[in-house]
Amino acid sequence: MWRLCIGALVLVSLFSFSAANQPPNLNSTFWPEQWYGTWRFWNSTGDLLIEYGWWFYDWPNQFLRMDNHLSYCRNPQDSSTHVFCEGVFLNNNFYFYIPSQEVCCLCMPGLGMSAPDWILADAKTASMYSGILYELLDINSTLVKFMAGDQPQMYYQSTLSTLPTALAFGDPHIDPTQNQWLDTTVGPIPEWANNVPWPCDATCPTALGCGNMEEFKKERTD
Repeated sequence: MWRLCIGALVLVSLFSFSAANQPPNLNSTFWPEQWYGTWRFWNSTGDLLIEYGWWFYDWPNQFLRMDNHLSYCRNPQDSSTHVFCEGVFLNNNFYFYIPSQEVCCLCMPGLGMSAPDWILADAKTASMYSGILYELLDINSTLVKFMAGDQPQMYYQSTLSTLPTALAFGDPHIDPTQNQWLDTTVGPIPEWANNVPWPCDATCPTALGCGNMEEFKKERTD
């Protein structure tokens, strides 16, 4: 999972489904195999938008596109600035596409998209709760708390649609950053979502930081 909080904002009349010392049954939190919408990464304390864009998830076709409008992709022509880019997973590889510069490149071979049951990787540390109001979006949610390595995570999923609501990182009292998914729809992604000019096998410019992703790949594949 891209790993790409809210603490007191969450209503805490929590109800646990998991038996003592037993991991919960997380089947109800698996993602649909095809869905799309928008996403944003932001700091809730300062109301600071860090990143946002489209999100297209297509597990049967091994395709995931995450748009980045603000801060993720440095400009290959001027690394002090940023450009819009699409981060694209396809067939167990990760690519970048920068339409404005006609840059299309293979960032990390062998790095695949997250499966619908991605959360099972951390099931041994998970606890699950129902009836949680995710107040930032006013969505009634199921909450799964788990550890990703040594970092606590809080995953919220709509109780009505099985679609993701938010993923908060770290201790919610210390780190208020989180991913949020908005305006999501279950079903096949639009044909125009895969706009990458394949094949896309050029080496990515240094400014895109692909060399720094080796550790992330190791986490995902170990």
